[in-house]
Amino acid sequence: MTEQPPSLPPGCIIRPAREREKWLIQKLLLQFTTSEALAFDLRIILLNFLILLLLGLFFVINIKLWILLKYFILIKFILEATIVFLFISLVVLTFGIILFLLSIFTYALVNWSRFWVIECNGTLVACGELHSSTTHSMLYYLFVTPVWRSQQLGSCLVKRLVQEAVQPLYLVCKPKLVQFYSQLGFVIVPWHELSSPLQASFNIFKIDSKLTGIYWAVMRYQS
Repeated sequence: MTEQPPSLPPGCIIRPAREREKWLIQKLLLQFTTSEALAFDLRIILLNFLILLLLGLFFVINIKLWILLKYFILIKFILEATIVFLFISLVVLTFGIILFLLSIFTYALVNWSRFWVIECNGTLVACGELHSSTTHSMLYYLFVTPVWRSQQLGSCLVKRLVQEAVQPLYLVCKPKLVQFYSQLGFVIVPWHELSSPLQASFNIFKIDSKLTGIYWAVMRYQS
């Protein structure tokens, strides 16, 4: 069992998640989504549906053009290639939307081993995900149940995840959390300084910022 940091309340410990707790962690993630990420998730779903509708419209238009111009060999060939491309794009995007929706309700069931939790008096009251790749680590889904907030649980969990990270640790957060993470050693990183893998990981937040004007801060732990 992991030794508890001095700042944790009595009866609380930080430790890796256990497989039998994946449903409990998923319940925490649903609370996180409802309180912190619901608007963002809805925007992403709406954006994908709009793209899906546009692709579907272009697909129908190209089918009609193919019927009208099927005797023009070169144009027919171009239209056939376009139709195939649009069909594949529609299938991939539809599959992506379905996976995104499923992930909201099943993420922890699949990725429970990435999570660390805080257990207080036998109950899970906080969680955080540490996702590591070959070039960097990322902190996701830091969440403390409302009744246990203002007791340094989030800070203790972040500090432990920092210790566990074997690669440079990054996260993305709302402006209201920048000060919280800054106090724990994180600094804001400009977009152009991020590596290509990191830009790919955080690209959805950049797209959301461009569409809505909402600022998302990318931060890196600086020891």
